[in-house]
Amino acid sequence: MQPPHRWPNPPPPNHPDFYLDGLLSDYTPARSGADYFFCYGLAPKSAEEHIMAAAVAGDVARLRTLLQKNPDLTPDFANGNGVTPLMVAAARGHSAVVHLLADHPLTGLSQQTRQGWSALHYAAYFGQSETAGILMQRQADFTLKNAFGEEPFDLVKNPETEKAFLDFKPFARHLKRQKPQHPHFAPKLPEAPPPEIAADNAPAPAEKERETKPDTPSDFFTLLLRASFSAAQYKTTAADALFSEMQRHLARGDNQPVFEAYEKIERATEKLDLRGKHVEFNWDGLLAAAAVHGNIPALVFFAEKRNYLDSAPLTNALAAIIDARADTPQTAETAQWLMRWGADVNASAKKLQDPQSRAGTLAYQAFNRRMQHVFDAISTHAGDLKSWHVSPAQLLWEQQIEKAVEAGKNGAVHKPGHFGPIGESIAVLKMRAQLHHTGHEKLTRLIDTAAQEGDMRGIAAAYAEARTDRLFRGAFNVPKETGAAALLSALEHGKTGFAKHLAADGHSLRHLQDTYSVRMARLRQSDDATVRAFIRADMAGEKIAPDILSIDDKYKILRGQAARYPVSGRGFGF
Repeated sequence: MQPPHRWPNPPPPNHPDFYLDGLLSDYTPARSGADYFFCYGLAPKSAEEHIMAAAVAGDVARLRTLLQKNPDLTPDFANGNGVTPLMVAAARGHSAVVHLLADHPLTGLSQQTRQGWSALHYAAYFGQSETAGILMQRQADFTLKNAFGEEPFDLVKNPETEKAFLDFKPFARHLKRQKPQHPHFAPKLPEAPPPEIAADNAPAPAEKERETKPDTPSDFFTLLLRASFSAAQYKTTAADALFSEMQRHLARGDNQPVFEAYEKIERATEKLDLRGKHVEFNWDGLLAAAAVHGNIPALVFFAEKRNYLDSAPLTNALAAIIDARADTPQTAETAQWLMRWGADVNASAKKLQDPQSRAGTLAYQAFNRRMQHVFDAISTHAGDLKSWHVSPAQLLWEQQIEKAVEAGKNGAVHKPGHFGPIGESIAVLKMRAQLHHTGHEKLTRLIDTAAQEGDMRGIAAAYAEARTDRLFRGAFNVPKETGAAALLSALEHGKTGFAKHLAADGHSLRHLQDTYSVRMARLRQSDDATVRAFIRADMAGEKIAPDILSIDDKYKILRGQAARYPVSGRGFGF
């Protein structure tokens, strides 16, 4: 078989692209089960050498045993010639070995040699239609080009391999965009039947061709790792499909596979980074997906793992909630934690996708879109809010809400288990505006008084201001007894999100004073199972809320650590 282009003369030494026929030569084991060509550059008697030898020989049983004994070994290692075990197996047509290696979570299907040849290039060049089909079904990148600008399909030499490519629908769509004049896409004219049988034998309708799917669709980790190995940094068709699969898991609340896959992806990408290949997975996009679906465990997991020191990903996740108009108690709680960790509700609403509703800030758009639950979280947990530019019609609507709130001040506002509509949030904001210049002692008294009266609106406004830094008063900690009373009132009103916010600040019902014992006994008999579970966990000292520091707190810690060291550099290794 002649190569599709002329090779340099003389060829560079020890390079597989110039010894293509050597890949198909009879394999005679030597030097502890490996020969010089395939195991060149691998340590003698090492796990890599034995794995390469098993891949060359097509010994799938031995290869499986070796991979089980070395679970942390990346099977896409390259020998001194730049060849990986998957490339060898694909070139030699060892389908079972390709199945095993392609399904391994640490194998990169798009690994390339120095001349740009991938496993799919080798399978196409040597006419291995079965291994080529397996690789494409496992989402191998069929758009990769070698140093001569050739894609794998450009190297196809026999009809069987060409059919394997064209039967794979994603590749057929790609080829139609690149080469619409290809004969495969030419309209096929039906053959005219003989006149005597034309009337009796009507043409049968063509059977609808089904999409080609992977043989192992349940291998979720393998699919995720395909995206992490994208050298184009999450820009391939395969990566888009895999990211959508991850989003579907988050939407269903099926978090455990996602959490396990995170660790595998990070370990694999660290190894690739050490080799000088910068790879990146869109974890910030998954943070936003978890926020939109109200998946709080996944939101906490990503926030803990990524350890954000930049508010942009958190703000984008908050914007995604508003953009999707996802207004539920769960999304409101996710908005609460995002703001607590550093999301900026004063960011421009130009981040949003809807061109008709991009005026003002994110906080204003939550109000403008009538997102009752999310706007409630913003009014209760956000810091300073910028002035809103409200249209006359919206101002009138706001005034009507204020009248409704005042009219029901002694009714629905104080009814246990009811925190009111969006008008309550507006009332809280206006109360906060009046408390901007209030000091420590007065805020503490206001929270105490509101807790005694069961005024949830007053508690929310005063506590939000107590947590907000002001130039003249700084930040202060609400006393434990006062916080416990506020926590009791929040649970009485069914405001478990606000109660978790208080628990994250270190407040507990265990610090409650005796004057609240009657209300506490009544609360224990609540019909709300969530409230009863909260009380049991709080009394047992269990962790109720995620203890993730905000970005501001992280920077304060870093500045404090830096201030401990003198200019001489002591502590930095000098």
